[in-house]
Amino acid sequence: MAARRTSFMDSFGVALDLGMRLAVPVLMFAFLGNYLNKRYGLGEGWILALILFGVTSGIWNVYKMLSKMVPIPTKARAEEQKDALKRD
Repeated sequence: MAARRTSFMDSFGVALDLGMRLAVPVLMFAFLGNYLNKRYGLGEGWILALILFGVTSGIWNVYKMLSKMVPIPTKARAEEQKDALKRD
C-alpha cells in the first residue's frame, strides 16, 4: 500500500510541476502585457503577443522537463527490444 501511495504522490507531484511550468510563464507575460498597456497605452496586440510568448515559453519548459525524464533509447537497447518482440 505504501508503494502505491508513493507512486501516486510522485505522479501527482510531476503533474503539478508540469502545470506550474506551463501556467506561470503565461500568467507572468499576461500581467506584463496588461501592465504595459495600462502604463504606456500600448494596443491590445502586445497583450496577445506576450501571452503567445508565455505559452511558447511554457511549452518549452515542459518539453525540457519531459526530455530529462524519458530516457533516450540507445542502439543496443533498441536491438534488445526487437529481439524481445521476435521471441513473442
